Amino acid sequence: MSTFEIVALVVPMFIIGYLVFFPSWLKEATEKILTVAMGLSMDSIKFTETIVEITMIMAHFLGRIATTLLLIGALAVFFNETLPIFGLGTQFIWSEYNLLRELFTKPYTWAAATTIITSTVAIGHLRKLDIDRQEREEKQIEKIESKIKERMEKNKIPSCKNRPLF
Repeated sequence: MSTFEIVALVVPMFIIGYLVFFPSWLKEATEKILTVAMGLSMDSIKFTETIVEITMIMAHFLGRIATTLLLIGALAVFFNETLPIFGLGTQFIWSEYNLLRELFTKPYTWAAATTIITSTVAIGHLRKLDIDRQEREEKQIEKIESKIKERMEKNKIPSCKNRPLF
């Protein structure tokens, strides 16, 4: 017997037992446990979303810094190599330039730089999609709330917001 068959047999039997044979105190306890479990699962999902969002923001910030540093280094190499051709300047003599020049001649460095830049762009686009999704959800909630309010006013249903529960 496979796991799916076992689950297919046990779940309906549990539901029938829950509805028919369980005492009310056990049903209430089960509902409380399920409510707490659902709340915890929703909290863990929200926590995970927050961690992913913070990680994406930090990665995007670091990618921007790396992209800016790559641009500065590439411009230094470009100007140092092209200006002497036109007789407009002299070459840099500081030792870091040789290190920078060697760094920019390695193909693996450019592969990593390309990956950093494309990842930064992708993370920026994903962040923009998240912001757009949140705005769309907020607009949908406002639209639904306004429709509910209109229907309540149309049907003259009193609002329950300010009423005590008991």
